[in-house]
Amino acid sequence: MDTRVLATFVALARTGSFTATAVELHLAQSTVTAHIKALEAELGLRLLDRLPVGATLTDAGRRTLEKASLVLDAEAALRADPDVRGPIEGTVGIVAPESLCGHLLPAVIAALQRRHPGVEVTLSPAG
Repeated sequence: MDTRVLATFVALARTGSFTATAVELHLAQSTVTAHIKALEAELGLRLLDRLPVGATLTDAGRRTLEKASLVLDAEAALRADPDVRGPIEGTVGIVAPESLCGHLLPAVIAALQRRHPGVEVTLSPAG
């Protein structure tokens, strides 16, 4: 499940307006509509009553709103926890033309390794 879709649903529940939600989230109104339709299809529930002057939550929408808010809160906590992210480590292999290997990439790789010492980069020239 895409948390961007959940964020759209939560914003729409708060604003009660597809237009206001689109403005708030910097989306096209059609994108807001598509997100809501996708969420309703995925859950197999009608979450909103669409009215001429906006939208209101159905009973299923109110129950879903509580759970969606919990998911978004958990996502925010996960992103904010530096212990979860940990250091970036691993091996990256780059194959590039000789001109890049000799001129541009050494400085880029050195900057990457200063920022992330746990990253090992192998660079191979290719024709």
